[in-house]
Amino acid sequence: MKHANSFFHLFPPPEFLKMPTVGLEIANTAIRFVELLYKKGDIVLGKFGERRIPKGIILSGNILNEKALQEELSLVQREHKLSSVRVLLPEQKGYIFTMRLPNVYKREIRGSIALRLEEYVPIPPDQILFDYDVSSCNLGQKGNSLEISVAAIPSDVVGRYWNILSASGLWPLSFELEAYALQRSLTKPNDCRTFMVVDIGRTHTGVVIISEEIVHFAATIPIGGDTLTQAVSKAVGVSEDQAALIKEKYGLAQRQGKGELFSVLTPVVSALRDEIIKYMDFWKTHHGKEDEGDHKMIKNVILSGGETNTPGIKDYLLGSLKVNVVLGNPWMNTTPLDSYIPELSRVDSLRYATTIGLALGGL
Repeated sequence: MKHANSFFHLFPPPEFLKMPTVGLEIANTAIRFVELLYKKGDIVLGKFGERRIPKGIILSGNILNEKALQEELSLVQREHKLSSVRVLLPEQKGYIFTMRLPNVYKREIRGSIALRLEEYVPIPPDQILFDYDVSSCNLGQKGNSLEISVAAIPSDVVGRYWNILSASGLWPLSFELEAYALQRSLTKPNDCRTFMVVDIGRTHTGVVIISEEIVHFAATIPIGGDTLTQAVSKAVGVSEDQAALIKEKYGLAQRQGKGELFSVLTPVVSALRDEIIKYMDFWKTHHGKEDEGDHKMIKNVILSGGETNTPGIKDYLLGSLKVNVVLGNPWMNTTPLDSYIPELSRVDSLRYATTIGLALGGL
């Protein structure tokens, strides 16, 4: 998180100490990694890769087969010669919340949060690990309290991942929840506007609300690319592998000669849209009131995740959400694309948005 790197922002290390940083995402269906490194003062892409993993190893953030996961991670470690990594933890296992504190000294923030953990997390404080971000949007204004985003996760979850990773030959430098990694890759520092990030993956969709430079809310919707694929498979009468190819080629785009898919996929995408609207309404009711400032209203939805590339999804959401909907740019906080083109294309990089954000945490 941002505060953890503040020393190096003030006192940048010498060039020879700027080590590569690797983000590692362990998802339900795949292991992904991205390495970022400094090259002549620029942040550029190093190694990257993805390994599909068999079903039944992880489900909804639950590790079902530790030995199998360790073997998969060992293969990735050996093949790509990875060592130190910044690791994604399952959002379903964590707690994200915001709190306000009176203007206290920086050294007092962690202790003040610890005293109030029981108000937000239904687990004893001595069984929780947490980290935090402080909004800088109102710092320095007389009388303002501190607005803080807190991420907490049971220590036994962290310990379990630590043991599996270390047994695989990987050294975890940090653990982080998806919402914070997406914030780091898809929004600019010091941007105090309110954004909703919608990350559409194969098995689920993540929704994150970012306002005044900190994460306020995160949720998981059990609708993803596999839901769309299964709808096509059932309607057309083909295997799921064939259905996935049809979906990726035609999607909801009626002009491409498969207009019948629009009626097949629309109910699924409509259900996803309805869930997104539910969270937008929740935010508006609790945080986005006009008397709290126009910047608190959600006016921008940022799409990421591999399934975002399905034809027609962006246009459908743009037409039905009544706000600005854009494809995310996971490279926005690295070297500008007008001077450097990474080997990982922008289309493919949407699948790696979380992993890129993890790696950025080391820079």
